[in-house]
Parts: sequence; C-alpha cells; structure tokens
Amino acid sequence: MKPLRRALAGLALAAACTDQAPLPTDPSLAAGTTPAATPVTVMTQNMYVGADLDAVIRALLGGGDPIPALVQAVNTLLANDLDTRVAAMADNIARQRPQVVALQEVSGIVLELPSPPFPSPISVSQDFTVQLLAALAARGLEYEVAAANLNFTIDLTPLVGVPIRLTDEEVLLVDRRVEVLASSHAVFSCPPLCIPLSFGTIRRGWVRLDARIAGRAMTFVGTHLESGSDPLTSALRAAQAQVLAGMFSGVANPVVLMGDLNDVPGSPMDAAFQQAGFTDLWTAAGSGPGNTCCHHPDLRAGDLHKRIDYVMVRGGFRNGAGEIIGGARIGVIDPLLSAGGPLWPSDHGGLAAHLPPAK
Repeated sequence: MKPLRRALAGLALAAACTDQAPLPTDPSLAAGTTPAATPVTVMTQNMYVGADLDAVIRALLGGGDPIPALVQAVNTLLANDLDTRVAAMADNIARQRPQVVALQEVSGIVLELPSPPFPSPISVSQDFTVQLLAALAARGLEYEVAAANLNFTIDLTPLVGVPIRLTDEEVLLVDRRVEVLASSHAVFSCPPLCIPLSFGTIRRGWVRLDARIAGRAMTFVGTHLESGSDPLTSALRAAQAQVLAGMFSGVANPVVLMGDLNDVPGSPMDAAFQQAGFTDLWTAAGSGPGNTCCHHPDLRAGDLHKRIDYVMVRGGFRNGAGEIIGGARIGVIDPLLSAGGPLWPSDHGGLAAHLPPAK
C-alpha cells in the first residue's frame, strides 16, 4: 500500500473508535421547558466527528482499495456541515441555559488531501471548541472552557508530507457567572486502560470542575469511555468506570457525572458506578426509553435505539428515604434541522438534566 493510503487508513481507524450506528429519537424533554425554580441544570453532548469511516476499515480488512470508501467518508464529513451542527447545539444550550455542559468527541481536524486520489484537492480545518464558543457568544451566552482533556492525537503529516491530523478531547464548559473553585483533567492509566494500535494509542480520560452553585459546592465530571461491544472492550470500559468512580469515594460534595459511557444500563460499566453510589438519573427521573444513540453517519436518517449517554449523581440529591429529590427532570435533546434538508446535530442525542438544590 502506498504511504498516503496507509496514512489515510490509520486516520480512518482512529476516527472509527466511536459509537456510530443507524437508529430513533425520543425527545421527552421539550425545548425551552426549564423549570424556573431549578437552580442546577447540566447538559451532555457527544459532538460527533462528522463521518463514519467503518467502510474504509472494511475495505482494508478485505484487502480492497480503501480510497473509494475514504472519498465517501470525506464527502460525508463535508456534507455534515459543522457550522450548521454547531449552531443547533448552541441553540440547545441557549434553550436550556445549563450552568455546566459536558462535551465528548470534541475534535480538531486538519486535512489537506491531494488530487488524486480525490477528484479535486480537499482542505478541512475544524476546531469544535472554538466554533461552539463562537456560536454561543453570537447568541449572547458567556461560556468558557472550565477543563479540557486531550485523549489522543493522530498526526500522519510526517508519513504523507501533507497535513493530516485528528485530535479528540473531552471538554467541560461553564457559564461565566458560576463561581469556579477548581478544575482538573487526566487520561486513564496507559497501560492498562488504553488501546495500543499500530498507528498510535487510543486513550480515554475525564474532566472535572468544582464549582459553587446556589451556595453549595458541587463537583461536575465529564468523560467518554471506550467504545466497542466485544468482551475485552466491555471489561476495559468497566475498569475505566471503576477507576473514575473510585476517585470520588472521599468527596463530600454532591457529584454530577456526565458523558458518553458507551454501554447500556445493566452493563458491567453501569454496575461499577452503581456500586460506587452513583444513581442513573434517567432511571430515577426520566420517562420513556431515553435512547441517545445513534443516528446514521450522514446525519440525514436513522433513529436512536440504545441508551449509552448518561447523567449520574451521587450525594446531596436524595431525600430522607434515599430517593432522588422531587423536581429532578431529565430528557433527550435532539432537534431536527431543515437547512439544506433534514440534518441531525450529531449521531448522539444530547441530555439535559434539571436538578433541585443539592442538600
């Protein structure tokens, strides 16, 4: 295989480590219905890199030419217009006005691809964080990055002589009116909680914010656990969850943990958080299945069919009977866009949660 094709194949493998399956929406929380008396509102959203490159991987594994599949993937990336998608996400945030937003698959993409193999040269430069913050500012909303964690960078420039880079981050945004006490971030230990591949290592991590809201110190955490359905990956994901949950065993603050946890309720991942005292807010306060994944990679078809994005809470949100305090609400946020035809903001639905004051 030529160097360019080998490099592009590596990029395809890196970007494919996400949940991207075709599939319905369950918008159980209407936009703009935030209860006026609810002082703690959070959101979580997987932003989605913008293309499914599984076809490239299949071509590679089958010994075929990956270039036609890659051309299709790049065309999908361009058709899934990031500016349009970011505008929709900013509109969602504007409707809900969360104090804290957890973002996953926050990508940086630089591609300078020649012709051939493409019909004409392709140039892409995207910074998801910068573009979302600009969209929020255009709506008069003042958010800033409270914490950001770089999971991995795939830089194939030395191999091909043209820029080909992909970065993957978790990010916590915070409303600037919130009193920030501290923030931190890290990747899970590597080894063993990572996946080494021939072109690099896929790492995952977390971001944390300690803040004071309504007079009470609270801790907010965002994460994106490893994706994959095979038993080894499931065990790796559960181990990541166990390590993350264990970080808060001595934390007195109420904790809100959010993110794309890449597994369903009742999984070993879910059990690890439950054993550490976390409550799945959807189970406690949601209505309906709460599915959040996944739309078709081209974002113009498909339905959400499984629940792998979560808001979990621990401490401070329970009454004397151990039940989640009345008034907690959570819902899937997944509006359909119509500019240039139907287009979903991401392959994942987001979640918005409204919590009563922590005790």
